[in-house]
This record gives sequence, structure tokens and C-alpha cells, in this order.
Amino acid sequence: MAPSLETAEGAVAEAVGAPLSEHKMPPTVAGRPRREQRRRASSSVSGFAGDCCRGDKTQLPGEPPLQRTSQQGGSRRPLSASSHRQQPHGGSGMKMRLLERRVLEALEKLESRDTVEQGAQTLRGIIEGLDPSSLGDLCWLLRSLFSDRVTPSRTWARREQLLLLPAVVQHFGRSTVTTSVLKERILPILIAALERAHDVGSSAAAAGGGVGARELQAQAQTQVVEVVGRVFGEIVQGLMAVEEGKNQEGFLEVSTAVLDTLLNPLDPGSGWDMAVKRRCILVLSALLPVLLRDAPVHGQDSRMDDHMENLGLRLMQGIMTVPGAQDGMLQCLAQLACSRPAAV
Repeated sequence: MAPSLETAEGAVAEAVGAPLSEHKMPPTVAGRPRREQRRRASSSVSGFAGDCCRGDKTQLPGEPPLQRTSQQGGSRRPLSASSHRQQPHGGSGMKMRLLERRVLEALEKLESRDTVEQGAQTLRGIIEGLDPSSLGDLCWLLRSLFSDRVTPSRTWARREQLLLLPAVVQHFGRSTVTTSVLKERILPILIAALERAHDVGSSAAAAGGGVGARELQAQAQTQVVEVVGRVFGEIVQGLMAVEEGKNQEGFLEVSTAVLDTLLNPLDPGSGWDMAVKRRCILVLSALLPVLLRDAPVHGQDSRMDDHMENLGLRLMQGIMTVPGAQDGMLQCLAQLACSRPAAV
């Protein structure tokens, strides 16, 4: 037998702990149909939802008083300083992703002679827009400019890519030296370019259709060495031009980083082939006059003399360890002897 309505109501009341009459909906207002009540309730709920989407909230106990706004006619909390902070998903991360996309697009433009100048200008504009005091921006820039995803294959494209390095050093200044980014990140890029000079020459010879392939290959490799030497020179001149680079401490920091980068491949067992070693000597012979010209005449202590004597010893060692490069090493020794006779 089905339970009666009174029995069901009693069971529900016992479950909720109060008489069922206390949980019933209030009676309808006299003279107002139930459909009208439902319509008004629905409109009030939708209005509350709209206020929540707009940010309107009811004042809670203990909170500051709400301020009236004329635009929406409602109440709104006073804006705090945290309201103006950028959210992580829409702040610097999004900006850097957009910049990285611009960098990749500009690198692709370097491949065409028609757009190479436009791509180089875009990249220089991106460099100038970064924070010169930010180490994170500097490391991000180097990763983006020399990314494995876009490697320029044309000779002129690689040339423009390498010529961006002096602009990077000039923009970030002495921080590239003090943070070791110059020695550990920037200058190794130039040595890698000397290593790839053979590939550039082979590509130039293949593009020539076999006509004068050996001449085209030698010419392309010579151009790579000249560009790398130019980049080294512009980096050194830019760092020596600032006030911190004119004293002994600044000179030793820059000179040590540059000379170690070019002389370390000459050491026995360094792992570099003879072609790369000879190219390093060619770059060094063109760069050494710039270094010696900017060197302080009188050092504050014996470190300057020790630095020059060490350079002379390494040059003499290179004469014995790098066959076929005696002329370049002798030229470097002659330059050093004219500037610092005691070092030879």
C-alpha cells in the first residue's frame, strides 16, 4: 500500500530536522499570478549575474565603503594598486613570444636580397627596444637571433646576422663583459662562424654551377673571415670607447676574453682542425693592432705586463703548433714588439 501524503511529509520533516511547513515556499502575493512571480524572479537573477560579470559586488561586513560609478549606476569597490598589475599570461611572456615571432620572420627576410635590408632594420629595432640592464633580455635575444629553427643559408644573410652582434654589445654595454656573456655566449658564435666557413664556400661553389668552383669557394671563405674580423673589431672598439674600458681593469677584461677566444683553438689537443686555426690567426692579425692601440700605456700594477708577456709566449707557441701559419703569427709578434718591446 502506497504511503499517504502525511506520512511522506513527516519523513521529510524528520530528515531535515524541522517541520515541513517551515521549508515551504512563501505564499503568492495576492492578485499576482505565479507566472508573473517566476518572470520577476528570473529577471532579478539575470540582473545579479550581469552585475557579477561587470564586477559589481555586494559590500561585505568590515570592507571599505563602495563607490558609486556613473557609467553603470551601481556600486563598485575602490581600485587598488594590484588592479593595475599585468597578469602573468598577458604580461612579459606574451610580449616576448610576439618579439620572438618577429625575430624569426626578420631572419627569414635576410634570405632574399630584396628584403635583406628590411629584415636587418627590423632586428636592430628589436634590439634597441629591449631593456639594456636585463640579463634575461640579453640571453633571450642571443637564443632567438641564433636559433637552430632558422639558420641563414645565404652568404649575405649570415653576414647580416653576424653584424648584429656589435649592435647587441653596444646596446647592453659593459654588462656583456661583467656577466661573462661576451666570452661564453657571443664570441663563441664567431668561432663557430669560422668553422662553418667551409660550408659557406661549398654552398657558393655549388651555386656557381661548377664554373670556377675553387675560386668561388676560396672567395666565400675569405669573406667570412673578413666579416668575423670586422665584428671582433667593432665589439672591441665599442667596449673600449666607454669610460670603464679605458682603464686597466676594463682593458684586461675585454682583452682576455677576446684573446682567449682566438688563441685557445691554437692549443695542441684543442680539437679544432687546421683550417679553423689558420682563420683564427688571420682574424687575430687584423684585430691585434686595435687591441694594442687601446691598451693603457702604464698599468697600475704588473698585471698589464704579465698579460702582454703571456700573449707573446702564446704567439710563439702558435708558430710551432700550427703548420703553414707562421706568416700570420710572425706578423702578430711584430705588432706586439712595436707596441710592447718587453713582451717579446
